Amino acid sequence: MRILHIWNTACVPQTIAKYQRTLGHDVKVITRRTLNPFGFEGSVRGGTKQFYIRSILKSFRYNIIHVHALDKIVPILKKLSNKPVVLTYHGSDIRCLWGQKKKFWKKADFISVTTPDLLEGAPDNVLYLENPVDIEHFKRLNDYIPQSALFVSPNLSDQLLNLAKTETDVRRLKLIVQDRNKWSIPYIIYPRFLELFEYYIDIKECFGKVNPAMSYSALQFLALGGKVIFMGKQYERNILSDPLDLAKKWIDIYNELK
Repeated sequence: MRILHIWNTACVPQTIAKYQRTLGHDVKVITRRTLNPFGFEGSVRGGTKQFYIRSILKSFRYNIIHVHALDKIVPILKKLSNKPVVLTYHGSDIRCLWGQKKKFWKKADFISVTTPDLLEGAPDNVLYLENPVDIEHFKRLNDYIPQSALFVSPNLSDQLLNLAKTETDVRRLKLIVQDRNKWSIPYIIYPRFLELFEYYIDIKECFGKVNPAMSYSALQFLALGGKVIFMGKQYERNILSDPLDLAKKWIDIYNELK
């Protein structure tokens, strides 16, 4: 099967593609270079219009078109091609926007979300499919610093920081804070950064409240054998699903659409 993934949100499409290739499929990922600071797979040059044109032209060469977040391109793809188009939402691209974005998602042949909280307000046919983690890339090579904890946030509000400090104070951990707006780490070396820490404090804010969905970075941390503190509880690697099984699940979905 020939599969085209359009956009590379948080490296999730890249991970799906990797394990789909392991299953023997021909898979391509494309995303815009200027909006890819972490060095994910599939970067192409050009602005928005050029990216849309490139994506449309490439779509004619594939059996399945899997769009991630970039829902505006879905009606265009369906109008110009008779190929099945899958649409996956990843977070703020759809949270509390189902009604506003209906004109885009209603054209997709299949719709999914990557965290269960995104099902709120969604139509009945939307399916939650968890994010796969590249367990070969996120493989521990070095020991962690005992009693260390990492907290990552793109918006370091006092509320989030206080919650993180509460979690670390209870466990007597040394807290390290990464403000993602000020400094980011390339994907290729991200496992080497994460593995420095014993714990990951996973707290995200959404519309002034704590988001009840575990972050993708937390899942990657679990793959390294770390401990994640989420919603006041501790989680370890055994909650992760096999990424190859998740890739097979996607292939089954594609086959039903052909």
